[in-house]
Amino acid sequence: MAGLTGRNKPDKHSPTDGYAMTTDPRPPDSFDVAIVLVAGGSGTRTGPGMPKQYRLIAGRPMIAMTIEALVKGAPNAKILPVINPSAKGLYQSSIATLSPQARDSLC
Repeated sequence: MAGLTGRNKPDKHSPTDGYAMTTDPRPPDSFDVAIVLVAGGSGTRTGPGMPKQYRLIAGRPMIAMTIEALVKGAPNAKILPVINPSAKGLYQSSIATLSPQARDSLC
């Protein structure tokens, strides 16, 4: 929508107040967000061993730390991790380390 910066937020150059341009009854700050977390790579550039998304950083899998950070930044978002099917076991053990809020955010 021209003249808007973000959902239902008029910019300073908008000829209207912006709110008349939508019929969405939700307040401007309560909208749905979906995050696609692409984590299907093999991690060959990080050397032999497991893919980097499952390597430990400060004792936790990188993918788990990423999901926790996304939940912290967008607490109402749904997160859809896209993984390599051959890494399903690594993924399952990684998400077992998530907080309940982060686990509930996964699609």
